Amino acid sequence: MHHCLEVDDIFAVVVNYAYESRLIYDAAEGISVQQSQLARHFDTGTVLALALTCRSFTDTALNRLWHSSLGIDRVLQTLPADAWRKESTTVHITRPLTIADWERFDYYGGKIRVFKFDSRRIQDQRKDSFGRSLNRGYHHLFTERPKPLLFSQLRDLTWLGVGDTGLAPLFVGQQLESLNLTLAVSQRADQGNTFTPEDLKFVLDTQPRLKFLFLYSQMIGMLVSPNLVLNVIHSSSDLCIVRVDMKLSSNDLIHIALMPSLVEFHFVADSNDDLAPLLTRDQPLFPSLRVISLGHLHVYCGADVSSCAALLDRIHSSVLQDVSLEATGTSSSAMRRKLLSSMHKRYSALRKLHVVGIRTAPVRLPLKQDAFGDDELVPLLSLTSLTHLQLSFICQYDLGDLMMLRIADGWPGLQSLKIGTVHGWEKRSRVTLHGLIGLIKSCPQLRELALPIDISQISLDLEHDELPQNHHITTIDLMDSAIVMEDENILDRSARCFVVLFPELRLIRSSRPRWQLSWHGNSTGGNMAQVCWVAIADKIVARCPTRRLAVTTQYFSSLSY
Repeated sequence: MHHCLEVDDIFAVVVNYAYESRLIYDAAEGISVQQSQLARHFDTGTVLALALTCRSFTDTALNRLWHSSLGIDRVLQTLPADAWRKESTTVHITRPLTIADWERFDYYGGKIRVFKFDSRRIQDQRKDSFGRSLNRGYHHLFTERPKPLLFSQLRDLTWLGVGDTGLAPLFVGQQLESLNLTLAVSQRADQGNTFTPEDLKFVLDTQPRLKFLFLYSQMIGMLVSPNLVLNVIHSSSDLCIVRVDMKLSSNDLIHIALMPSLVEFHFVADSNDDLAPLLTRDQPLFPSLRVISLGHLHVYCGADVSSCAALLDRIHSSVLQDVSLEATGTSSSAMRRKLLSSMHKRYSALRKLHVVGIRTAPVRLPLKQDAFGDDELVPLLSLTSLTHLQLSFICQYDLGDLMMLRIADGWPGLQSLKIGTVHGWEKRSRVTLHGLIGLIKSCPQLRELALPIDISQISLDLEHDELPQNHHITTIDLMDSAIVMEDENILDRSARCFVVLFPELRLIRSSRPRWQLSWHGNSTGGNMAQVCWVAIADKIVARCPTRRLAVTTQYFSSLSY
């Protein structure tokens, strides 16, 4: 039986529709058309009109208008005019707030569900032209509050600059469901770890309703290890998403891994030792996990391929759909086989797999006979739901057309395919336009492609063969594809293929094919690759004069090895 909407529910539907839709006049058609929410044109004017003209809609409309706030100034401006003033973009409190002021503050503040707070802005002690500190009057707000919470219905808090402000009790209550914290930590000279701010101790005390926890550090370039155990992890039984870019204690890591409610986990490891607490446990780990990510946005860190494979072996989830791993150092064929075989055996529902090789120090590539070959990719072909694949093990690659055709047949829903490092495959690719055409033909949803191609091998009859088209791909990364400047006919035939295959192509990326160049050609190798692809791009534009097409070539020093 369908749920019968009550009066308040109907009001909410009307207000939300008015807020998320906006009618604009289309001069070309001579009609009004509705602009979608995706365009982010929210119609606050209509909702405000509902709040002002119809008493029945007032509360519902105001709840919608005050649902989210990017700072506290907006609430302060609802106070009487003599209680605040605005200088530039900042609101200053000019006098102590009365009981009536607080009631007005609570009326609007009590409607806020999503709030972003930057304590660094509050603590900013700028001075005027005479050197005097600018007093914004925030002490009236923070020290004279009659009851602790400023926003009693707050559910989602983003706090930038968590430190020793003492403001946590004003913003953090047990009703919170989502916490997004960025620490303003400083490194102590007498110890390797950082101290734990008082705000963070309060925030992580008890959050029984918390479902989403995001914890970041401003210390870009290094991993921060707070001395405080994340008590919130132990106090909340409903946590479903945890994202932390700092090293966790062993106890926290184990507790997270055993949580039955957890469906998404993003964490970091500085070495294989950081994964040891998980790898030595006997209990099944991550029973409900759907997404796991090991890596850091700003710091090159992770574990080697063997430890990543061992971690996947410990995950006992039948619903895992998204795996993203940063694997440090080079890898052998045996290590890679173990990792990819674990996917094949355990995770039939897998949709996305990203394994990114990280160079933490100058390394030498494994022997040529240890290159990533067709047979290593075979175990993944049984994952018929795969839509995204990125493999950038630090090694040479030796894949051919036959494997591309098997990929196309095995993953018809493929949307993203990236194979190789930023340096490419380090040898001539055996993938030709024949394999590329097979991918385009059998994977109509393909939107991202990074793959070196040997365009010198063109066996197509361009006059009679019917080529497929992909209208989604606008950028293609051809990595260290071969340079063929000496054959004008090949360049022309390649351009003709690209015109048909990628009608929306706007950018070609490539890197210097070091395997094709002598070491004495380092200074010009990048230019040769650039010239090759620019020549092809010029031929494409000559055939399609209205198209704009750019070419970029990445340069890498041999010192990386």
